[in-house]
Amino acid sequence: ASVLLCLPCTAGFFCVQGSAATSGDCEVGHKCPAGSHGPKQSPCPGGTYQDEKNEATCKACTAGGYCPPGSVSVTPCTPGYWCGPGVHKPVQCAMGTFSASTSLTAGEQCTACTAGEYCDGVGLTQPRGQCDAGYICAAGSYSPNPLTGACPIGGYCPVGSHESTACAQGTYNAITGARSQADCLKCPAGYFCDSSGTQQTCTSGHYCPEGSDQPLACPKLHFCPAGASQALVCAA
Repeated sequence: ASVLLCLPCTAGFFCVQGSAATSGDCEVGHKCPAGSHGPKQSPCPGGTYQDEKNEATCKACTAGGYCPPGSVSVTPCTPGYWCGPGVHKPVQCAMGTFSASTSLTAGEQCTACTAGEYCDGVGLTQPRGQCDAGYICAAGSYSPNPLTGACPIGGYCPVGSHESTACAQGTYNAITGARSQADCLKCPAGYFCDSSGTQQTCTSGHYCPEGSDQPLACPKLHFCPAGASQALVCAA
């Protein structure tokens, strides 16, 4: 018989040389366009899959999963990763984020690192740890001691802080990076230290002994200039 009378093998099947009919089914995870000569001649390329036999083409991998070459199904995206449509491998959540969930479809679905904690790597399923003492870690932090996160004056920041804790009234702190109440100092005489945690000059008409949290009114027959640590008796 003339080769001109030979027909291409039917799409979805394969035909070995010399066949009078199709030789068999195309396997799952593969595609068999017209003219195929083997059941696994053409594996589905990355980003596609095929879960049925006798198919000429492969299906696009759906968002939320990934499909390595030759896939027979969509593999759910694992925690710490996200998978857009048509991908052959998952994409890691970025630094400063994490995810404990499966099947994310976009990087925006990764969770910003919890305030008071930090996420210093990619593909994390949970925050790496707590913020260092003396620092503040806002949501999305990727360092335990952020360059711009030193604890501000007027307060202190224990381990895992997302905001500063004010020094107790009657004490103050004039430096950054304080770690505990022990770093706050007793308010000096002539000043008062309220809930702001900073020292303020005692106002005229008042006096402020050491450790004051507010100015005390000057008693009768006494005078109190600004910055007075005690009331002074008026001259007779």
